[in-house]
Amino acid sequence: MKNYAVSCAVAILSAALFPMFVNAAEFQVTKTADTFDGACNADCSLREAVQAANANPGHDKIVIPAGTYVLTRVGEESGSNTNEFEDLDVRDDTTIEGAGVDKTIVSGNDQFRIFHMLNNGPEETSTVRQMTLRNAFRESCGGGIRESDGTIFISHVKFLNNYAERGAGMCARGIAYISDSIFEGNVAALWGGGLTVLPRRVSHSEVVRSTFVGNEAQDPQFGGDGGAIEHCGTCTGGTEGSTLDVINSTFVGNIAENGGAIWNTLEVYVLNSTFKDNAPTFQDGAIANPPPGIITFENSILDNLPGLNCRAPTNNIFSAGHNIETSIHCELEAASDQSRTDPLLGELGDNGGPTPTIPLLENSPAIDAGGNNNCPATDQRGQERPVDGDNDTIETCDIGAYEVEGDMRNPIIDALPGIIDYLMGEDGKEDE
Repeated sequence: MKNYAVSCAVAILSAALFPMFVNAAEFQVTKTADTFDGACNADCSLREAVQAANANPGHDKIVIPAGTYVLTRVGEESGSNTNEFEDLDVRDDTTIEGAGVDKTIVSGNDQFRIFHMLNNGPEETSTVRQMTLRNAFRESCGGGIRESDGTIFISHVKFLNNYAERGAGMCARGIAYISDSIFEGNVAALWGGGLTVLPRRVSHSEVVRSTFVGNEAQDPQFGGDGGAIEHCGTCTGGTEGSTLDVINSTFVGNIAENGGAIWNTLEVYVLNSTFKDNAPTFQDGAIANPPPGIITFENSILDNLPGLNCRAPTNNIFSAGHNIETSIHCELEAASDQSRTDPLLGELGDNGGPTPTIPLLENSPAIDAGGNNNCPATDQRGQERPVDGDNDTIETCDIGAYEVEGDMRNPIIDALPGIIDYLMGEDGKEDE
């Protein structure tokens, strides 16, 4: 079982998500129409901005204002990656920035992949942030985004109703750092409904403060692998030895017979995350970890009945402590784990922060029951961790992606007015 320096990893991720680039050119999109005349000037489409960035050496920035951008250019050059037709082929280090998740919408028009990042090696980087990518269609890996072999940073992006053979929301063949994002309603014909991480080389990727809801992998023969996430090294073109961290994230209602939430043959570390309703029937499993996969859970909630929280075999599923499981399917056996325990979860909704979360109900056994050693500095919403959620004056991390804010007052001090009234008599005067 691997030891993780989580606070260091999160610090590195936070810095990496907002890289600074010197001498970067900026291209401003000025219209929603999908045109291609080879120039990005006062009349500049998103496709023309991508072409201009491709032609300009160095890391560039594309700014997409509020609006809906629908890809419409059908051509005979499918697969040639010229950027003239179908998907947007990004060939240079580029940051693509929208005006907000609900303001900038880019649609594949149920015909095309949206972004194809043609990076070559981990030193080449792309960033996509502050937008929704929806209605993509691709009969290969990657609907909303395909990242070929570089490093990609995703922040505040919603992947909505995309379709692909694999990795319907996004397919990462290199390194992916994903934060504060939503994967919703994406459908894969075979594997990886929300996200596929299929690394070409040994690498480390992260998913932080993100929500996966209603994604599906539909393989008609074998039931589908990885409704939310597929992390594979034994698959075609994959490389063994890579790792994925899932931190402060929520998985709800994702469907696949093998791993409604996660299907893994590499190594995954899950910290302070919540899994609910990802196994709708008894033959389904929320977590699938076939050999040689390794998954370690810490401070996390597994509530996926009536199906299996984890599918067999479970010999490579480990506990780093302080987990809650509604069954014993995952065989989490640390002294601080709670098995056959109802975590008392609320419903997925807007509880503050950029992504939907599931609150802990009053008297939840997850409140102040986690471990502080690897507790992240905030929860999925950005709420400070740890706090005193049960008013025992001790600040302890909650289990799962949500931290109950609690009443920080000392209960003894709170009781003093009543004690004084009792001693003084009901009328507030001393007894005579």
